[in-house]
Amino acid sequence: KRFGWEVLSLRYGGMIMRLKDVQREIRRYLSGEIDAIVELDVEPRGFIKKGHNTYSKFVVPARDYLALL
Repeated sequence: KRFGWEVLSLRYGGMIMRLKDVQREIRRYLSGEIDAIVELDVEPRGFIKKGHNTYSKFVVPARDYLALL
């Protein structure tokens, strides 16, 4: 392993592709091709109880993710 750079490379690549996808969706909206951006029309979820929606609940450590592959 190269000091974990392969994991960071995968994460950066995923983020770049997501940003390109968002850019494409915004352009479609601005050009009038679509009427709304569906992801922005959804009502955000509130907190159920204090401490239940924490960062650690949404993030999966790389070692746990790689174990699933």
